Amino acid sequence: MCINKKDIPLGKVRIGKPKARTSQSKFQAMIEMGHDCPGVGKVKLTVGVKLRTHIKIQYCITAIDTTQE
Repeated sequence: MCINKKDIPLGKVRIGKPKARTSQSKFQAMIEMGHDCPGVGKVKLTVGVKLRTHIKIQYCITAIDTTQE
């Protein structure tokens, strides 16, 4: 697996194996990055690393609203 530290932004980062799902079977690793955005809340970006080519592809981006009323 070829992941450069300079490619990973500051914040919370987890690297793990993909779950046993058909949609994740093309990836050898999944990278989850968390970031706090003002006005939006927490944002989670999931990137998949392809099996043979090691190309990083955006898999999912999720905004988690943590604002209090």
